[in-house]
Amino acid sequence: MTALRVLILVQERPVPAVDLFEYIRENGGCLPEEKAKVILKQLVDAAKDLEEKHIFHRDIKSDNILIETGSDVPRVRIIDFGLSCFATERSRFRFFYGTPIHSPPECYWGKKYRPGPTTVWQMGVVLYEALHVGDFNIMTFIENELKFNEHLSPHCRNFLDACLTDVPEKRMHKMQHKNSRAWFYSRVKRARLMRVSGVLAFWRRKSASEFSREPQSRVIALFH
Repeated sequence: MTALRVLILVQERPVPAVDLFEYIRENGGCLPEEKAKVILKQLVDAAKDLEEKHIFHRDIKSDNILIETGSDVPRVRIIDFGLSCFATERSRFRFFYGTPIHSPPECYWGKKYRPGPTTVWQMGVVLYEALHVGDFNIMTFIENELKFNEHLSPHCRNFLDACLTDVPEKRMHKMQHKNSRAWFYSRVKRARLMRVSGVLAFWRRKSASEFSREPQSRVIALFH
């Protein structure tokens, strides 16, 4: 019989709020760089918080990011943990769970993928879609046809390049470089991290051999 692990988190749901996809649409199809920076800084902090708790979301995208709109600055919550699992820094996964057009190149090429580099890639996709009209598509990246807004600041472009590189190990290394982090601290005050909203229940089946391979998890999010 397989073992069962359950983690229940009880947290808030802001009112009023919309998902980031709708928020971008309401702002004309793309965001000013300064506003995107406020959102991404919070998203990075939230991703680090999840990583410290050994939680791998696996499907960070604009539809799964809730934006509180009743405050002076947009405040971020990550939602929809239906594909998430428990993971460590050394975890490797063979089968991709998430949005196919947002998958990192290593998944497209049939290679194993790791939590950290995958999350960094997905944050890059979120930022790209926030700053450009239209959706990101992995095939456009693979075919070297991805177009960048020529009006982006050098720091912003460095951050995007750090996230959207086809070498997983370089994503983590570049993200730690001061040139990539510099974007967050130019002109914009640090935004306060707001926690994940909702009630989240994680189920994980595992056996002794399964623990080090492909975790199976299910998540239900129940909102107030």
